[in-house]
Amino acid sequence: MKKILIVLAMAALLSGCEGKERDELLEQLRLKFKQDADLADYKITADQMAECVADKILKEIPGFPGSPSRKRFIQAYTKLVRVNPTEDFRPALEETKEVFGSEAKAHEAAASITMSNFSCIGDMINDQPLQEGQESP
Repeated sequence: MKKILIVLAMAALLSGCEGKERDELLEQLRLKFKQDADLADYKITADQMAECVADKILKEIPGFPGSPSRKRFIQAYTKLVRVNPTEDFRPALEETKEVFGSEAKAHEAAASITMSNFSCIGDMINDQPLQEGQESP
């Protein structure tokens, strides 16, 4: 019984270790989505989008919660999220290529953030209740 408790305690401890990095990623996503006027048209909040996109990103990251390599991936994704869409993102790709393995894989990671955005918007729109007189998509 003690062994099971120790294993559960370690799992809880490790999963909490990436909390700071996850929170930073969430905050950057919230800041980005607060600037997105289109979300209000779909009745989606910046917090809802940030949670959804962060969850999708975190599911893609290899390793187990709390592992040092996983933390580095979360930090790299956070750097990619910080890039202003009107700026050149090549410096961010250069910074994160070591974590992702190559500049091409860093580019794929950046594209996966965009795909997560679209996926979350689609999921949330589909989850909204239909208004009176509105047809199902």
